[in-house]
Amino acid sequence: MPNVLRKHRKEIVILAIAVSVRFLALFAMAVFGDIATLHLSDSSAYTDLAGAIAAGDGYSRDGGATPFALRVPGYPFYLSLSLYLFDNFWPALIGQIILASLIPFFLFRIALLLEFTPRIAFFASLFSALEPHLIIYSITFMSDVLFTFILLLSFLFFFKFFKGGRFLFLALSGGLLGLSAYVRELSLYLTLPYGIVIFYYVWKQEGVFLWRAVLSLGLFAGVFFIIVMPWFIRNYYHFGIVSFSFHGADALYLYTGSSIVALRDGISFDQAKGELIEEYEQETGTKISYYETDIRYNEVMYRKSFELITRNIPVVLKLAILSQIAFWTSHNYAYFLTYFYEILEPPVYSSPPTHLLFQGRIREALNNVSSNFLSPYYTLSIVGKLTQITIVMLMTAGFFYCLRKADLYRRTVFLFLLFLFFYYSAIVFTAGLGVEARYRYPIEPLMILMAVYGLCALLSRQNNKYPTISQSCYQ
Repeated sequence: MPNVLRKHRKEIVILAIAVSVRFLALFAMAVFGDIATLHLSDSSAYTDLAGAIAAGDGYSRDGGATPFALRVPGYPFYLSLSLYLFDNFWPALIGQIILASLIPFFLFRIALLLEFTPRIAFFASLFSALEPHLIIYSITFMSDVLFTFILLLSFLFFFKFFKGGRFLFLALSGGLLGLSAYVRELSLYLTLPYGIVIFYYVWKQEGVFLWRAVLSLGLFAGVFFIIVMPWFIRNYYHFGIVSFSFHGADALYLYTGSSIVALRDGISFDQAKGELIEEYEQETGTKISYYETDIRYNEVMYRKSFELITRNIPVVLKLAILSQIAFWTSHNYAYFLTYFYEILEPPVYSSPPTHLLFQGRIREALNNVSSNFLSPYYTLSIVGKLTQITIVMLMTAGFFYCLRKADLYRRTVFLFLLFLFFYYSAIVFTAGLGVEARYRYPIEPLMILMAVYGLCALLSRQNNKYPTISQSCYQ
């Protein structure tokens, strides 16, 4: 036992730190904040559905009369286990803290699989354990932690497959990706980068024929679709169409569509959203809340969304640029201290300055900045953005050196990570003007890992202490 502890002392230290800071954040919430703030915007839907499942009403929000279609059931089911067994959600939250603390632990294992040095693995995992955004969402009733935990496990087995070539790892990776789709529907589309890199890796191996690439793809896809198929069947049975959830249409219309109208007409996001809701209700003759129970109305939302997109291409390009800026620079640090702990006072303005700039309201944007520039809230926001920009720049350097020096195995994995990052940066378009750091949550630990490697590579090159970067940063 002492030998085991000594061998894994770094992982144990990381796990202990991660658990400690998350329980400390929960304690601070209880002392300085309001426990009710553990429930964010989407939390009520999750807890309501969990209550229905625990009560035996099925996946429904109206006592079992009609099935629910807007969200996938993974996180509500997780919460329902706590409610059914213990009659409250606290065990689920404690379990979530444990899962969140294991995320840096698995990041450490992934770093070693990528053949980074134990020092790089340790510091990347340590920063991941201490990153405020990753801490805060581990103590809220939101699906981010459960989703990221399952997804990182899928990545871990996926990389093990490339390392050892065992088909069992590939099957486990596909199964876990399928499970993650029950927490976030976005995993359905992650099958594309998985499939591309599987084919690339197997095809590039010497002496390997095409049949092995096809077999590998078939095994991964087969296990994945076996896992997700029951929910497709459920929705087809209830609504008569093949769809996993209604969330895609909802996001495209109420977030992307509202953002397009807001930028085009120079109004607030909430005003634009109100106009689209009214337009939808006039056309369908139903209240917007009805989409939660009948998935067939997603056709209306998809059609109206694509009409807005095709008729407002210049505005769509503005929105795409704005969403990318927000995705790579947002952090939520000031928001945490305002909403959760009531320490900072937020600035008062109708829309964020960046939104006003893209609406052409330059004078109003400058007035908002000048009137709030010296406030602690704004100062912390600027510091957070500069920190995030630094991480992104180091991450970019990390990818540059990885792809230059890597062998087939590492090059394949790094290409997969690039596909993953591009995928997440692309899908934030559907969130429109609502993009913030939460959308980056599943890839945040991997971004930190690549940034730590990028820093190591730059320092090694600058100091010229080692013959090659590979010798300094890889085992």
